[in-house]
Amino acid sequence: MIRKQIEKEINVKVFLHEYIVQCDSEKLIKKIDHLISQNNLNYATNVKGKMTVWHAFDNDPDFLQAMAQGMQKVTEAGNFQRMNLHEAWGLRHDTNDFTQEHDHIASPISGVLYLSEKNTPLIFPDLNLEVYPEKNSLVLFRGILRHSSPVNTSNDSKYAIAFNFIQFKDDAFRGIAKK
Repeated sequence: MIRKQIEKEINVKVFLHEYIVQCDSEKLIKKIDHLISQNNLNYATNVKGKMTVWHAFDNDPDFLQAMAQGMQKVTEAGNFQRMNLHEAWGLRHDTNDFTQEHDHIASPISGVLYLSEKNTPLIFPDLNLEVYPEKNSLVLFRGILRHSSPVNTSNDSKYAIAFNFIQFKDDAFRGIAKK
């Protein structure tokens, strides 16, 4: 017996920020290629391409330094105290690879650091927006936003590191986005 059932659409504030950051893209690309060759989740997730394990870049100092440049601005602009990097994984889209539409609903902040420039956009249907990757661009957005990346039709690989943050309600947290 259902006692109460409510179905209602609600408006939720979302954001998308894009920054150009300083990072050693070539070094991070080499790390992705190495990690994919060791242990991977190739074609097993929403990424229908080559992918490292989920936590491959959680503690990588080169990635964390690049990501911190954008995260500082996002946490200043919104109510995102007590954030913790939950997971960060590398990906490589070769010819015919893509990422199917999905979201990261449990994450207040998700993002991607692009390490190479490509003509295959990151598509946000809810915003009617396509973001075209530039080398060293960092895209941060609310995890509830659905997104995808179409088939890579070129012979050049697209490299990126995707990540999710989680938010804690108490003082038991770590991370670079603390206040």
